[in-house]
Amino acid sequence: MHQRSQRLRSALLFVFLLLCLSVGSMTFAGEAPSGEETTAEPHLIETTEPPLQTPPPTEPPAATETASPLATEPPEASSPVTGTTEPPADPTTELPPATEPTDDSAGEPAAGPTDDSAGEPAAGPTDDSAGEPATEPTDDGAGEPAIEATDNGDEPADESDVPEVETTPEAETFGMIQPLAMQTSCTMDISDAGDNDPFTFQFNAVAHNIESFEWDFGDSTTANTQAASHTYVAPGDYTITLKCTPVAGFGDDPLVLTGSITITPVLFADFDLVQGNVFTALPQTVSTNNQSSGGTLTYEWKISASSDPSAPGIYTATTENISYTFTSADITSYPATFYFHLKVSNGSQTRLVTKSVVFNILPPKADFSLSPVAGTAPLTVTVEGIPAAGSGPIDVWSWDFGDGSGTATGSGPHTYTYAIEGTYWIILNYSGPGGSGTVEQQVGVYPDSAQVEAGFTYALRGEVAGGYEVCFTNTSTGPFTTSEWDFDGDGTYDLTSNAAVVCHVYPATGNFTVRLRVSNADASSEASKMVTVVAPPVADFAIHPSDTITWGQTVSFTNTSTGVYETSHWDFGDGQTSDEQHPADILLDTLGAHTIRLTVTGPGGSSYVEKIVTVNRLELTCDISGSFDVLPNAGSQSYTASLGNVGGRDVDYHWTISGSGIHPPLSFTTESINVDWSTFGSGTFQLTLTASTEDGSTCNVTRTVTHDWRPLECNMTDNLPSVLYANGQTYTFNASVSNLDGRSITGYEWFVNGVSVQSGASASFTWTNTDVEPDAPDTITVSYKVTVDNGAGYTPATSDCTETKSFTVEPWPALVCNSISGNFSPLPVTLDNGTRSYTYTASISGLAGRQVSYAWTVDGGTIISTNPSSSNQVTVRWDENRAAPGHDASENIAVTVTVTNPDNTTVGCSMNSGVNVMLPDLTCDAPTGDTTPVVGETELYQRHLGNIYGRTISAFNWEMEQETSPGTWVPVSLADSTSDPLSFQFLQPGVNYRLRYNAIAAAYGSVPDSSCTSPWLNIGVYGTGVGFQCESE
Repeated sequence: MHQRSQRLRSALLFVFLLLCLSVGSMTFAGEAPSGEETTAEPHLIETTEPPLQTPPPTEPPAATETASPLATEPPEASSPVTGTTEPPADPTTELPPATEPTDDSAGEPAAGPTDDSAGEPAAGPTDDSAGEPATEPTDDGAGEPAIEATDNGDEPADESDVPEVETTPEAETFGMIQPLAMQTSCTMDISDAGDNDPFTFQFNAVAHNIESFEWDFGDSTTANTQAASHTYVAPGDYTITLKCTPVAGFGDDPLVLTGSITITPVLFADFDLVQGNVFTALPQTVSTNNQSSGGTLTYEWKISASSDPSAPGIYTATTENISYTFTSADITSYPATFYFHLKVSNGSQTRLVTKSVVFNILPPKADFSLSPVAGTAPLTVTVEGIPAAGSGPIDVWSWDFGDGSGTATGSGPHTYTYAIEGTYWIILNYSGPGGSGTVEQQVGVYPDSAQVEAGFTYALRGEVAGGYEVCFTNTSTGPFTTSEWDFDGDGTYDLTSNAAVVCHVYPATGNFTVRLRVSNADASSEASKMVTVVAPPVADFAIHPSDTITWGQTVSFTNTSTGVYETSHWDFGDGQTSDEQHPADILLDTLGAHTIRLTVTGPGGSSYVEKIVTVNRLELTCDISGSFDVLPNAGSQSYTASLGNVGGRDVDYHWTISGSGIHPPLSFTTESINVDWSTFGSGTFQLTLTASTEDGSTCNVTRTVTHDWRPLECNMTDNLPSVLYANGQTYTFNASVSNLDGRSITGYEWFVNGVSVQSGASASFTWTNTDVEPDAPDTITVSYKVTVDNGAGYTPATSDCTETKSFTVEPWPALVCNSISGNFSPLPVTLDNGTRSYTYTASISGLAGRQVSYAWTVDGGTIISTNPSSSNQVTVRWDENRAAPGHDASENIAVTVTVTNPDNTTVGCSMNSGVNVMLPDLTCDAPTGDTTPVVGETELYQRHLGNIYGRTISAFNWEMEQETSPGTWVPVSLADSTSDPLSFQFLQPGVNYRLRYNAIAAAYGSVPDSSCTSPWLNIGVYGTGVGFQCESE
C-alpha cells in the first residue's frame, strides 16, 4: 500500500479586458481563492500563481478548474480572479463591462443591460445571446463574473460600499491597460496515472496561447512537452515546476507554476539466510541478510521451533541482522526445523516474514588407518576407524581381518598379527542412525626373500582450503615397512606414512614430480610420476526421490558437478555402472547401503564424490478386518487379511485360533476365514495372522476375540442442585442400563447409605432431604443394583451392575450484605421533570434460595416502589429542597434484609450508603456562528445554555468587542443585545471582533438562581477580493 495526498489550488488566470469606451485606469488586487483542500491518493499538489503578464486579446474565462482525476472540487471552490475598479474621475464615465465574444461575433465585446435593468453593465454573456448583452450568471452558474459591476446605474459607486483595493507591486507595473480582449493562461494538472504504481505520475498543462512548455520534475529530470509521464525512483518530496512561454504577441514573460508531490515509503520486509536452509552438521552458524526497506525501520527477531511467531523462542534480537550458532543442545530429534521470524516496522506499518532451516542426519562414512600395509610373517598391523569429514553419527564398528578368524569391534585402535604369508583384505563394516557402509584395505604378508616394488596411483580431488588436493594410493607390493613421499620432486621426502591413501594440498596448479620410496631393512624400491595439478571439475550429484528407498523402488540421479568435465562415470556399488549424464530409474535390487560413486573427468583431471543410498526391504504390514466382540446371539463371523506393501509379491497366509476350549489350536492357510464362535462356547480367544513373502518380509498381528455378552454399564441421573442445603425438598434419581444387547431386566434394588429402601421394576427412586438443619456437612450415598437375564443355557444365568452417587448436604451459608449500587449523586425533582427517580440495588450473598425480604429507608427522598418486598431493588424520588444551598448533604439510603429458613428461623443483615443530591449550575457554552464573515454580510450567532432543568432564564445579554490595536479591545454597541440569535452586519473589512453572552437562571422554591458567562468567540472580517481565503466548514 502507498499513501498519496493531493491538494489542488486553482491556477491564477490572467484576464485582460478590452475597454470599448473611455480608457480608465484599472488594477487587480489579491490572489485567486484557493480550492477546498482535498485528500486523495497518491500525491500532494500545490500550485502557485504565475507573475502577472500582459496578455493578448482572448475570451474571458469561466470558472478556472484544475481538478485532477483523483479530486473533483465543487464549483464554488474554483473561481477566476475577481477584479474591482476604482470609481472613475469623471462621474459620467461608466465602467465597461466584462466581455466575451459569441459564436458569431468573434472579437466583438458583449455589452448591454441585464434582463430588467437597462443601463446596468453586464458581467458576462448568456448562452443564447450571440451579440446580446451578457448577464450576470445565476447561482448555479460555474463561477463568478470576471468584474463586479456596481448596482447604482449611472451613478458612481459609493466609496463606502466598495472595499479598498490593495494594489500589488505586479499590478503597479501595468500602468494603463491597453485595449485587449483575449486571455493567455496555463494550468498545471497532476494525476497518479490511474494505476497501482506509487512512483508514476501523469503531468498535463491546460493552456491557451502557449507556445512551449518546460517541466522540471524535481529529481533532475525534465520534459518539454505539454503532457508527460514520469516515474520516480525513490520516495520523497518533489517540487514540480512548469514554465509556460506564451505565443509571440500574447505575452512577454513566461508563466511559472509550481506544485509538489510526496511519495510515502512502502514497507517491504524480507531477508535471506546466508548459509542456506538445509544442514547436516553441527555446530552450524546461520546468519541473515536483511533486505527490508521503507523508511526508518525497527526490527524484532525471534528464532523458535514453532511456526507460530508468538510461541517462545530460543533467541531474540532487535538488530538489523542476526547470527546464531546451532549446537546439539538445540536439537532433540531429527529432522529438526527452526523458524526465523522477523517483524519490521516503520512507525505506521508493520510486516512479518518467516523463513525456516532444517537439520537432517547424515549417513555415516568412514575410513581406517592401516600400518604397516606390508611386511614379513609374523606381521602385526594396527588399524583404527576414522569418521570421514561430513559423516553422520557412527554407532557400530565391526572388523574382519580377512584370514577367517580375526575379528574386532569398536573404532580401535586394534592390533592383529598375521602368522601366515599371503594377501589379506581387512574389512570394516560400520553403521549409524543414518545408514551403514563398508570399507576395505589390503595387507601383504610376504616371505623374507620377497622383493619390494614401489607403485602408486593418484587422483585430483579438487580445490580445497589452501590450494588443490591430490590423493595418492600406495599400490606397492612386497614386505615393505616404510613408505616415504616426496610431493614436489625437490629430493626431500615430505611425508612418511604407510597409509594406503595419502593426500597433499598443492598451493597452485602446475607440474610436479612425485616420488614414492618403499623399503624394509634389506631392500627398497622407488617409483615416480609427473603429476599435473590443474583445477579439476568438482563432482556432485542429487538423488531422487531420496537417499533412502524401499526394495522395488527405482532411484534417479542428477549430475550437479561443477567445472569443465568431459565424461561422467557412475558406479552404483552393486556391479551396475553407467556413463550417462543423468542416469534414471536405476533399480538397486539388493538390500542395504549402496555407495554411489560419480567420477567426472575433464582437462584438469578427475574428481569423484560418493553418497550412500540405503535400500530397505519393503516390509509387509498386517491387520485383520472383522468383528472382535461377538455376542452369543451372533452368527458365523468372517475375517480377512488386510496387508500393506505387498509390492506384487506372493504372500503365504497362516491363521491360528487359540483359547479356552480349543486344544490344539486351529490353523488355516487362506486369505479369509469364517468362524462360528458358538461352537467354542463363551470366552476369550486369540486370532493370529502371520503373512510372509519369498524375500523374507514377514508380519503378524493378533486380535483378541471376545465371545460373550458385553459387560453391563449402569448410569444414574438426578436433579440435585450443584450445592445442596438442608431444604427439605424431594429429588429424583433415574437408572439407565446400556449393553443389554436384547436381554431383559428382571429388577432394580435401591439403597440409601447402604440400606435397601426400594425393590422392583422401577428405574426411578424419590428421595426427600429430611435433614433440615445439619450442624455439619452430611454425606449421602444413593445406589442401585440391576439384574439382567442372560438367556437359557448361558452360564451364568444372570448379570448385574451397580451405580453409586454420593453427595453432601451443606449447612446454610452465612448471610452477607455486600453493597448498594445506584446513583449516589442524583438530581432532585425539578420543574422540567417532577417525576425523576432513581433505582438502587442491594447485593446480597448467602441467600441459597431461601425466602428473603428487603426493607428500605431513605433520608431526603421518597420511596415510590413497594416496600418492603422480595425484590432487591427500590425506586427513590429525591426531594427538591435537598438541592437548596446550605443543606447538610446527609441524604442516606439503607436496607435491612431478612431471610427465613425452611424451619421458620430467620437471619438478617443491613447496610446503608450516603447520597449527595445536587442540582448543577447553569453553563454557558461558546456561541456559534460564522467566524470569518465577508464585509457586508449579516450573520446570526446563537447561545448554548446547559443545566437549565426547567428554570426560567431571567436575564440575558450579548457583549461584543473590537480589536483597535493588537491586544486592545473596545466594546461595540449592539442594536439588540438580548436577542437570541444575535443578528449583526459586518461593515468593516480586516477587523477582528470577539463575542460572548451572560445568562441568569431564576430561582424557584428552595433552588437558588444560577448565572454563567460564555467563552469569547473570535471573529475576523474579510474584504471582497482582498486577501480572500476559503472558509473552512
